Amino acid sequence: DIHDEKDSYILDIPGSDNGHISPLANLNFNKTKFSFTVSTPVSPERVFQYDFVTKELIVLYENLIKDYDESNYICTKLYIPSPKSIKSTEDNVYVPLTLVFSKNIDETNDKIPIYIHSYGAYGHDQETSFKPKYFSLLDRGWILAIPHIRGGSELGKNWHYDGRVLNKKNSIIDLERVSIFLKTTSIRNILKNQNQEIKIDDFNNVDNENYNNDNELYLNTASAGGLTATALLNKNRKLFKKCIIQVPFVDCLSTMLDSSLPLTIHEYDEWGNPSSNENVFEYIKSYDPYLNIPNLEDSNDKFPSCYITSSTIDSRVPFTGVTRYISKLRSNHCIDDLHHPLIYIVDETTGHFGEGGMTTSLLDQAQKFAFLFCDFNQSSK
Repeated sequence: DIHDEKDSYILDIPGSDNGHISPLANLNFNKTKFSFTVSTPVSPERVFQYDFVTKELIVLYENLIKDYDESNYICTKLYIPSPKSIKSTEDNVYVPLTLVFSKNIDETNDKIPIYIHSYGAYGHDQETSFKPKYFSLLDRGWILAIPHIRGGSELGKNWHYDGRVLNKKNSIIDLERVSIFLKTTSIRNILKNQNQEIKIDDFNNVDNENYNNDNELYLNTASAGGLTATALLNKNRKLFKKCIIQVPFVDCLSTMLDSSLPLTIHEYDEWGNPSSNENVFEYIKSYDPYLNIPNLEDSNDKFPSCYITSSTIDSRVPFTGVTRYISKLRSNHCIDDLHHPLIYIVDETTGHFGEGGMTTSLLDQAQKFAFLFCDFNQSSK
């Protein structure tokens, strides 16, 4: 929406549905022109300029990709009900879920893999911009699912507040609810509402032991999103076939109790201060991924195959915490190395964000996709 002091009007920005709009620098505040970029999961970045005087919108630049046709892909959005409060399942909020897939997808195939990219923390919006790396999956018949769970700000600042401090468990619940929907709903029903925004009102909770559909879910997340994912794995290990969890924040309580760490005090706004607030202490303790790892020595309900990374030069998530987490998973018999192995990569050259240049980034992505495609059961025979 574009507003001026005299009247209000709506500016239709082509190709912005289900996408990401980002302002450019626009350093001259006296200018009447405003530049910004628009990108969607299926539309490469375009740079627009809007003139507030003439009300003219023009395209300054368009990233044209050879042999790419965005009409071959579909991006749609669903809204999945999730409990408004962890104490009540009667009142729901609706979690936005962006879905991307090829027009040529085989809707009759009940084994279509679904790649879930999730975060939900610090009020960061889960970007729905153009990412070329995903098309390797889409062209193989995969579905990309981006849940906008509480903890981000996709639905405003309250959406962030509802997923932080004493509301952090809402992020975990939202990820679980979206994943259960994707796990238990037929592919045909998931894809039937193409090019529409639909609220799913007839979706009820499903017993974790009685999933009715064999959709294969693959989860990808990082950092604070890794906390949400690993906390969910402690509770429900049947949802995902494989997980890629990069530099995960898995020892929340011990980190937030150590004020000598460089970011702890700064992080009180997001997680709370367990040193001064007993309620915060007990709350973090109740979901902390490391503290709540189950002992599965006498259980067949092991963790799915996981690809977990850390970095020795990461100042945000120390690799020592991730390594302690890996060690406890093994000592508590959570890993079936024969059929569902855990791969742990400790990097010594890049930091929290995997800074390493284009070649390093491509190699890193290739390793992750190789992990997704590898059939460990076949490899073990």
